[in-house]
Amino acid sequence: MSAHDHTAPSRDALVRLIQARPVSPGLKKFALLLAVIGFAIFLIGAVLGNPRAWQAYHVSWLFFTIISSAGIMLAAVQRITTARWSRSVVRFVEGYAAFLPLAFILLLPTLFIARGHVFPWYDHPPTQPEKALWLNPGSGRCGPCCC
Repeated sequence: MSAHDHTAPSRDALVRLIQARPVSPGLKKFALLLAVIGFAIFLIGAVLGNPRAWQAYHVSWLFFTIISSAGIMLAAVQRITTARWSRSVVRFVEGYAAFLPLAFILLLPTLFIARGHVFPWYDHPPTQPEKALWLNPGSGRCGPCCC
């Protein structure tokens, strides 16, 4: 424990601080333009059947979902151990929980539309019996424990 009394700012104080310094409209327009360009490039790649578009989508999904899950785990550990040093950090990482339902929805295109592009064993089952046991979706078996 620390020897000094330091209190974390309240949520209202943080909101007032953020509202006091708004993001410039030019920066917002530039970020929106970059997002639209990136989405258009992804759509072009997906429509043309380029597997790299779906692989990049999956990597981005993994990146942000892992960060969100790690933030939730950090918040849980801090709450369980009643750590006082991380009160302001815990508020921030608890906000990551808002992304997890969206992450589930963003996973659905990978599972139903792009599974052949992201998971190569879906369209081309492996020839090695050890791998085919686990990676062949049509085998009707889920692993070595099943009969």
